[in-house]
Amino acid sequence: MDFYRHQTKSRRNSRWLITLYLSGVVALGLLSSFMISLMLLPIRWLLKPPDVTHPLFSLGEMGTITLVVMGICLTISALRYQSYKQGGWKIAQRLGGRRVASQPVDFKEQQLRNVIEEMALASNLPVPAVFVQDDERGINAFAAGCGIHDAVLVITQGALDALDRDELQAVMAHELSHIRNGDTRLNTLLASGLSGLLFIAQLANWLNRLGQSATRDYDSNKSPLLQDCVALLGYGGVIFGRLLGAAVNRQREALADASAVQYCRHPEALADALKKVAGHPYASLVFHPASAEFQHLFFAQGLPSTFAGRLATHPPLAERIRLLQPDWDGQYIRTGTRMLQQEYRETADLPVRERTDPDVTAVWRQSPHKQVSLNELDLDAPQEWLPLLPSELQHAVHDDELAGCVIAAHLLSTDLATRHRQLREEPQKEQIENMCCHLLPAKLRLGVLELAVATIQQQPLQQQSALLERVQCFIEADEHISLFEWLLVQWLRHELSPNSSSGISFRHIEESADDLFNILTRLDRAALEQSARHQPLAQRVLTHLSLPVPSATPDKQGWHEHAQSLEKLIRSTPGVKLRILQALSQEMEADGVITDIEFEVFRMLSLCFELPLTAPRSGQATT
Repeated sequence: MDFYRHQTKSRRNSRWLITLYLSGVVALGLLSSFMISLMLLPIRWLLKPPDVTHPLFSLGEMGTITLVVMGICLTISALRYQSYKQGGWKIAQRLGGRRVASQPVDFKEQQLRNVIEEMALASNLPVPAVFVQDDERGINAFAAGCGIHDAVLVITQGALDALDRDELQAVMAHELSHIRNGDTRLNTLLASGLSGLLFIAQLANWLNRLGQSATRDYDSNKSPLLQDCVALLGYGGVIFGRLLGAAVNRQREALADASAVQYCRHPEALADALKKVAGHPYASLVFHPASAEFQHLFFAQGLPSTFAGRLATHPPLAERIRLLQPDWDGQYIRTGTRMLQQEYRETADLPVRERTDPDVTAVWRQSPHKQVSLNELDLDAPQEWLPLLPSELQHAVHDDELAGCVIAAHLLSTDLATRHRQLREEPQKEQIENMCCHLLPAKLRLGVLELAVATIQQQPLQQQSALLERVQCFIEADEHISLFEWLLVQWLRHELSPNSSSGISFRHIEESADDLFNILTRLDRAALEQSARHQPLAQRVLTHLSLPVPSATPDKQGWHEHAQSLEKLIRSTPGVKLRILQALSQEMEADGVITDIEFEVFRMLSLCFELPLTAPRSGQATT
């Protein structure tokens, strides 16, 4: 499967459909609102009968009524959107989801968390919260939430029972791609737009009854043609919206399938999962009463009714399988409602305390002073290197008490006097020092930190605040703040205590030149300390963006000023942030060498910007 070509085609089709959808919704809303203003004529007659000197209706009055009705429609859509923005976890709970613990006892739930962590790292996303629908026996899953930080993944118990590890990984990659491509937010916007059109249809029915009552004394034989036209426009608009919404959703499903192949690199696994859906006794059905409202979110069609053709929110299963396996023989995979655990049990998914194979982490224990060569690992395939992590470290990143120790261990100084000051009043001194025994390649430590942060996010806010204070004390102990330490603090603040400030700092890329130059200049200094061959990025990135290079040097600016600059960039429009990351990636790749600090800066900026772009790679210079 050429997933890049399929992604490009799906994105192009989606843009056209979304533009048509928005244009149609606005046009139908204006036309319906205008005709509703005409429907108010009988009510006007009832209040004040027309005469020769007073017109029936002025254009100003009709325009005012049109704007009022359209404003009400937009308000209803906005309120519905706000109700959906309360967080993906509320949708998960509304559909009967149960949150999976960070260290589940059940083997299949442990396996589920493992594959989600692998695919989240492969797609450059924070590890989302996980929910299971215990009462659903069909094979299905969905992602919910309006952003990458409030997104959750929900899977049915039937999918856990029926899918093996590779198939489960492919389905989770599919759902994570919805988060990465912004489909969860897009679906929320489409559903909110339909609410306004539905209001117009209901208002037309109410005015129809009111108008008939008002005109009874004037003309008992009057045909309610105008009212019927408005009602037809209203409900026709809803059908139009659902048709286009379904078309958009089908394109996004095709895009998610292609992206899932990119992340898990196993098209056969996704195809087999779809075959099991078709051959399962409960198929992909979700029987929860609220499932109809969110059926467009599911991995496969979730309603018990048969929706085909233009109203289907998902492409036919056979079509999706054929794209993944062009030589498919047309046969589905028959499964029962449960499978034996021994059929798909794997050592890498066992809880740490149950592992008995001493060779799982042997590659990491060849020498306590030797790191594994990066050439031996594929950083974009976490499923290859996550199982190789020391078992103690895998246990720690998922443990509520030890996850903070993993972060603190990355901040310990190599100077013994400084380390003594850092650990002097630390109650978990021994645990933190134990975490320092595991030497990881520099580009893998961010992945480990992301897993630890995902565990900490499940803790009460008081514990999260305590961790931030603890990290700050560790950094200030040596009276020197490195770029990595500063970035780590900014990232943790963004993840654990999101900024409540509102307003957009920069709407145009030209406005960000000074603050972007401040951040990149600090990166240049840190990169120069790592490699004397480093070519300064600040000027090259600004030139790439056609921005003037500020004449004032930021040499005397401290970390506080840099934090303010970063906050302004974070609160910029998505378009500004996207252009910054794209320019940064291309200029980093231009010299063919990506230093560790460059990789970490790009990765942490993408997390703070909530734009999960793929990190730049060495040797991929653009021409």
